[in-house]
Amino acid sequence: MYYVVGYRKRVVVENLRSSFPEKSPAEIESLARKFFAHLCDLIVESIKGSSISEAEIARRHRYTNPGLLAEYHAKGKSLSILGAHYGNWEWVALSLPLVTRYKTHGIFQTLNNEFMNRTIKASRERNGMKLISTKEVSRTLRDSTGELITMGYIADQSPARTSRHHWIKFLGQDTPANFGYERFAREYDTPVLYLNVTKVGRGYYECTFHPVTDEPAKLAEGALAEQFMRQLEGVIRKQPEYWLWSHRRWKIKKPT
Repeated sequence: MYYVVGYRKRVVVENLRSSFPEKSPAEIESLARKFFAHLCDLIVESIKGSSISEAEIARRHRYTNPGLLAEYHAKGKSLSILGAHYGNWEWVALSLPLVTRYKTHGIFQTLNNEFMNRTIKASRERNGMKLISTKEVSRTLRDSTGELITMGYIADQSPARTSRHHWIKFLGQDTPANFGYERFAREYDTPVLYLNVTKVGRGYYECTFHPVTDEPAKLAEGALAEQFMRQLEGVIRKQPEYWLWSHRRWKIKKPT
């Protein structure tokens, strides 16, 4: 992937240089190699996800504090759960329903190939998570009155050029923050948790919930996005190789 295929190698190196200007060329190259090794693991793990058993996914994608979800469930609160392209975020669809009484939901980016779309969606929904499109989020939240649900968002991706976004400093760069999850959390006043997925060994991860806010409706516009991105930046700086550096995160430039 690094030496032969060179998949988005230039994007990876440029993102690392911009995010860590204090690092030497040798350090940047080392981080890039580590990232590509992790990316190869992710590809294999994604394929394995189509057949992995419940017992195996529970062993390899372990939650350190699922009791936090039980506390909110006992209070009768639905939740917004923010994730990132860090560690193995794909396996959350398989592992999260196994550790909670909530009815779990996640957003699925529809593929152009209808066969692959059905196949991947069915695979990820095997353990009970309901995957929906971005257009279905508002209706799902509105119609869930009377039942407790979690709505999961991959919250670090770049927003569409035409959508509303909030500019923040992230990894030292002007970065447009996705605004959708904040709007929904504020509208339905759902407590917000950040789910950090840390790699502890090849094929093994620890998943930990971190509270972001219990009252998003009381926050100023953009404050939720800033709190989440600050938490994520702290995680990335500790172990940068496990974030998705091949993503063109800074393709939108801040107007001057």
